[in-house]
Amino acid sequence: TDIRHTFGASAVADLPFGKGKRWAQTGFPSKLAGGWQLSAIVTAHSGLPFTATASTATLNAPFSSQFADCIGAPQQTGNIYQWYNKSTFAAPSAGRFGTCGTNNLSGPGLLSANLGVNRNFHITERFTLALRADMFNSANTPHHVLGNTSISAGTFMQAVGILNTGVDGIEQRAVRLSLRLGW
Repeated sequence: TDIRHTFGASAVADLPFGKGKRWAQTGFPSKLAGGWQLSAIVTAHSGLPFTATASTATLNAPFSSQFADCIGAPQQTGNIYQWYNKSTFAAPSAGRFGTCGTNNLSGPGLLSANLGVNRNFHITERFTLALRADMFNSANTPHHVLGNTSISAGTFMQAVGILNTGVDGIEQRAVRLSLRLGW
């Protein structure tokens, strides 16, 4: 499962408002706009590797897997309804293994950004109120995954499945608000 390219970055930044900051250093604007933090986590990676397979019915090799035949260089289309050009794959002839290798093709990649904003309010010396808002998969983009990789399947090379990498396996945009009293 070699994911060839992976990128991850995170950042936390204080907004430049409030006491000791560049803008709105005093008064009501300082109390309202000061102390806020923004955070972001960005993840991107190339697609998961997969193998084009075929039926093992003519192989006569129990417990073996059958590769498809690659009759040309696989051409990635990028269309989720035909991720690779199907015409470059064929069923191998009876009694032999196919020519496509193991995990030599890649499915759709992933790009996701999670954003957050938070602020701590000091009520007294002992009590602190923390307000936080998080947005997961902020662009609300689906992360597709290939379904059936067998050339005999009607859905061969269709990437209409969803990877479910989001919070609690939920792929669509999710917003979480929290309020916490600390002492």
